[in-house]
Amino acid sequence: MMDTLMEADIHVRILVVDDEEIIRDMLCDALSQTGYTVKTAKDGSDAIAQIENEPFEIVITDLKMPGMSGIELLQRVQRINQDICVLIITAYSTVESAVSAMKLGAYDYICKPFELEEMKVIIEKAVERQRLLQVSRMVKHYKHLSITDGLTKVYNHRYFHEFLDRELQRARRNSSTFTLLFADVDNFKQYNDVNGHLAGDEVLRELATIFLDTTRKTDFVARYGGE
Repeated sequence: MMDTLMEADIHVRILVVDDEEIIRDMLCDALSQTGYTVKTAKDGSDAIAQIENEPFEIVITDLKMPGMSGIELLQRVQRINQDICVLIITAYSTVESAVSAMKLGAYDYICKPFELEEMKVIIEKAVERQRLLQVSRMVKHYKHLSITDGLTKVYNHRYFHEFLDRELQRARRNSSTFTLLFADVDNFKQYNDVNGHLAGDEVLRELATIFLDTTRKTDFVARYGGE
């Protein structure tokens, strides 16, 4: 599955933030030609409004802008979504400030005047990082689906047996005990026959919610069979 996910077309969206229109347009054109989805913002406030309205994986921002600085924008972005990768644009004379930004969480920096190939390498590294993060999230998502009952969202029958085997082994190893509770829904077939299977499904969902809400985080709740 990992190989399949790595080969999947995982989308990366980039937001370029700079108060100079010529810089915004140049970066937008160069990155769009590479195949990325690119949008621009004229200042930090414009950038925040766009980030709150739609998802971006990478933000490229100038360090010095009127109003909200690149450092302030970096900190705002991190509060919104720490997974967003922020690249700082800086002049050679202020590289030290860009390094300080990296200590605050920026991924890397790009120096002006731009060396196009060097800039592309830095952005490609950031894009690859974001793609790996997306793959990691997808792997976790599919793993969760594989062990979860689709109707009730508690663990499924197969994972129940895996978990039970581990608990039995631990109990034998540590000479300890644990409690296993089975619960059956009385007259469930009759309820389904009278009210329909959709109503029966809703009953199972509500019961699962009750179990999840009234058990400890260390407890394990699973659906064993039909009811």
